[in-house]
Amino acid sequence: MLDSAIDSLKQNGVRYFLKCALVRKAIVLFRQGDHPHSLEYFSKARSMTAISEECTDPFLKVSKLQEEEEDLTAEIYETIPMIFSGNNVEAREQLNQLRRKLKEKSFDHPELSTLLNNIGLTCQRGNKDSRAALKWYKKAYLERRHLEKICPESLVVMLNNIGMIHYELKELDTAKTYIRKAVEIGRRSRWPHSNTALAFVHLSIINFKEKNFMETLRLLVEADTMMLTIGRNYEFRLRITESLLHVRVIISQLGLTPGAGESEDVERLLKKSAADILRDLLAIGSTVKGHLSDEGHSRMLAAYEHGIILHWNVLEEREQYKQELLHYAHANGWVRSVLLSNKDITRSKSEQLVKHRPLYDYLVRTEDLQLSEVTRHVFDTCTYCAIVRQYYTDQIWSNHVQQQQMVARG
Repeated sequence: MLDSAIDSLKQNGVRYFLKCALVRKAIVLFRQGDHPHSLEYFSKARSMTAISEECTDPFLKVSKLQEEEEDLTAEIYETIPMIFSGNNVEAREQLNQLRRKLKEKSFDHPELSTLLNNIGLTCQRGNKDSRAALKWYKKAYLERRHLEKICPESLVVMLNNIGMIHYELKELDTAKTYIRKAVEIGRRSRWPHSNTALAFVHLSIINFKEKNFMETLRLLVEADTMMLTIGRNYEFRLRITESLLHVRVIISQLGLTPGAGESEDVERLLKKSAADILRDLLAIGSTVKGHLSDEGHSRMLAAYEHGIILHWNVLEEREQYKQELLHYAHANGWVRSVLLSNKDITRSKSEQLVKHRPLYDYLVRTEDLQLSEVTRHVFDTCTYCAIVRQYYTDQIWSNHVQQQQMVARG
């Protein structure tokens, strides 16, 4: 719809509305995880200046003030793909300038809370300063709370961010309070949105820490079901499916079974093996591989790494996953430049990808692979393995291989 609107407006529309459509397209793209193309659309919109005076139709004419408000909105939202592309310094400078501009004009902008939230993102993702991030997230939440009765869904982002900072600070009860509120709002509204799905994922992590593995699974399935209604090719589904893979392995090892009245979606998931879920993950990645972020490419590499472990007892299949990993690394210019480089880029926009360099080197240089070495590296490359090791066990994959050997022996 947006694409056809943009094409039509290019031909015979008012440029102000074309600019608005370009900004909306940019917002949709970063919500899909396609940050490079999102920034391209923001740039196209930014290049269109001084357009409020050009329309003489009284029904279509917009004021200079309205145009200025839209420009500020675009610049605020533009910092999100900047942050998630690793350009935190530039994003923070832009946000600081925008904040000063709003103060100078005494402009009560409707997206001020988003601006404050994005400053928090630069603290969390750029400076790794959780306390500073929490301060800004709470400022954003207080700024937006007046909308709670009108549009409670608008609070979900801030509740998510505040909750997970408290989680990082090991303040679990406080974290649960904020994230449960986000989940409750999402369920009440019945509005499928990636922010609500993220709240389900965050609550699943807390349940995992408490070893409520079946509830962890239910929340992840609920998140994925919601994302399927939004769009199948969102990068965020990689994170959900990666989580499902690990939880499915643990449930299998513990012999847990679903209770009475389990949802069809959960029942369907439990009929899948870990290898089935891994194939789902790779299939999702194949639909968005042209748009993947640093984290997305990292999850794809981790999927192939897990494939090597999951098929350890079948040499041909293990080798196939190894070769597919090497092919993926060589076929993607960004991935190749990181894995084959010796530069210290751990604080750059490739900080997730660079974690795979030691395991990549091991796979390339070693003929007789050792399971213990592969799993040791995977705990460093995989985000969810780190959660598993911290709160459950570091024997998940060796246990899985032993379980598979027992099944094979009958």
